[in-house]
Amino acid sequence: MRKIAIRTMAQREYRMIPVDQIRVVVDRARKQGPFAVNVRSLKLGAYFKPILVNKRHLAETGRYDLICGEGRLTAHKQLGKTHIIADVWDVDDATAYRIALSESHATPAPPYVRTPGDLRAAFRRPRRQRRTTGRQRFGL
Repeated sequence: MRKIAIRTMAQREYRMIPVDQIRVVVDRARKQGPFAVNVRSLKLGAYFKPILVNKRHLAETGRYDLICGEGRLTAHKQLGKTHIIADVWDVDDATAYRIALSESHATPAPPYVRTPGDLRAAFRRPRRQRRTTGRQRFGL
């Protein structure tokens, strides 16, 4: 498997891109609870890391292909924002797909603590029962 090179900050290209100029290539369903929190945070002015887009097909289609950040993009659209900050890459489709897959699997599962009682209960369990494996985290 070909490795994806890590880019230095000087090699990165950040741009403000119109949200209607971004094409979602792989659409993923998301849970509404965590998504609503992201929308609220964005509305309050929280900083979100830039989305990742591919400019490989920009000349042909007039649109960037989204690699990572569909939730952030959707939140921007929902709030009526016209532009979003993006880290612009130029990679082939297979590499873009591998980056998107690694991003979705690297995202940690949200903590399931909704009340102080949930937190106390979590810490009353023996330490070995508190840890979750990757299989549990991703519902496998």
